[in-house]
Amino acid sequence: MELFDSYTGTNFLYCDITSICYPNDPNSRVYCHEIKNSCGICGDLIATNGFILCDCEDSWNCNLCGNDMPFWIPYQDGDTIDFQFHQPNATNNQCENGWLPANLLSSINTAFATFEILTCCDDTSLVITEEMFEGIVTNSYVTNYTTTDYSGNEFTEPIQIIRFNLNVIRQYLQTAGLEDCFYFKFKFSNTDQCLPDVESPSSFCSEPFKYLSCDKGSVLIQSIYPQEDCFNMYYGSAYSGIDKFKYSNKIRVPGYFEQANFTITKEVIGTSLNTTMSQTNEVWRLRTTHLPQSFVKNLVNVLSGKRVFVDGVEYQVQGEINKNNDTGSQWYLEINFEKIDCNKSLTCE
Repeated sequence: MELFDSYTGTNFLYCDITSICYPNDPNSRVYCHEIKNSCGICGDLIATNGFILCDCEDSWNCNLCGNDMPFWIPYQDGDTIDFQFHQPNATNNQCENGWLPANLLSSINTAFATFEILTCCDDTSLVITEEMFEGIVTNSYVTNYTTTDYSGNEFTEPIQIIRFNLNVIRQYLQTAGLEDCFYFKFKFSNTDQCLPDVESPSSFCSEPFKYLSCDKGSVLIQSIYPQEDCFNMYYGSAYSGIDKFKYSNKIRVPGYFEQANFTITKEVIGTSLNTTMSQTNEVWRLRTTHLPQSFVKNLVNVLSGKRVFVDGVEYQVQGEINKNNDTGSQWYLEINFEKIDCNKSLTCE
């Protein structure tokens, strides 16, 4: 009799329930249950939607293949971006601040989490004053939320969310004579001590952001989830303490959104062909430029939400999303969206 030890794989726990098997049999384990908030081979980062990197050197632009082009997450005037983390919090939310710019930390001004804004080319860090902090960060918190499993058991999970006004960041960078291409660096306490007292805090970087002028095509896409999405990002409101703003998954996608066709659906009565109901649908198509796979995966997660909005208008989207590129790692998407334009009963009064 040969038994294997249970082991952890990427996002899953595999359990050995074999009674008799061969030592080299790789199929002797069965899927047991999913591990929440797992980041694969990254030990410190608990949850990510692809915009946060386990290693700052893993940025798309640092690892281009021969036919790939650089990519920056686009933004325009008025755009904000939410980052959500589920880092363990052994400080019990006892720090002076939840979030702070890294340069504002001091012996009396502590925090559980910090951020830096650095330029893409030379990693110059923007010095952020308290006044700038209030304009750059529109909202943030470090707290806990409560979830319930299928048996009705409640669990308390840590959560950290911060919302940035991207155009305000751009304005401060330009004022300082710096480029408007930037990325974020986040640090979290990984002990029961607040920053800056932790000697080696957990540190992560984001993919870079770059301003996209209004004459370049793009659409803003977001969706609504009742509780959690496929990345385990939390959208609910069961927070410990005061009410908190809800997480937004909206992202700007470079490309063009245009109407492709109309569809007409009718209900008729038997052989008389009398129409009792008609419905007109608009079919719109999103055609994108070159996108990294991690960006596409995030977009697919957004499109999988309960309600999907493109530039504030609700659409329905479903079906297969193809890469449309056989010569590189990037994706060129063509996605159809549908919107009910008119739905009328045509029966006599």
